Amino acid sequence: MPSSKPPDVEADSDSIPPDEDVGVWRSQPPPTVMSAAELSRFEAILLAERRELLEKAQRSWTEDREFDRNELFDEIDQASAEYVQTMALRLRDREAFYLRKIEEALERIRRGTFGMCLGCEDPIPLARLVARPVALFCAKCKEEQERIERAYAS
Repeated sequence: MPSSKPPDVEADSDSIPPDEDVGVWRSQPPPTVMSAAELSRFEAILLAERRELLEKAQRSWTEDREFDRNELFDEIDQASAEYVQTMALRLRDREAFYLRKIEEALERIRRGTFGMCLGCEDPIPLARLVARPVALFCAKCKEEQERIERAYAS
């Protein structure tokens, strides 16, 4: 009996259920692959990271925002203070970006799509999610994305 898989799909691929149309399968919501306990664990990790980022931002907001130019004795002190302030603002931008990724991951938990690769729609390995709970792609798809980005950057 001929296979219903398209010719570009490897025969040993577990990502496509046998005898199902690829287009129909891809358009359906992905199956939940994590237990409720695992999802709760990741939600707690993400909420703790969010809380930590927000507390850190609150503490450093007044410290990093301004410096008094009258307290700086020479141009070198002023340049050094401006450099430190610039680095603090860059760090804050990175933290804000990470905070958005945390919020998106929490939303994926609520929608039931957390842990599914956006590229191949396969489950992201648990070890990868433990290392990076905001991961959107499995390692294989992320490597491919980075390879494409490097090719465009060149």
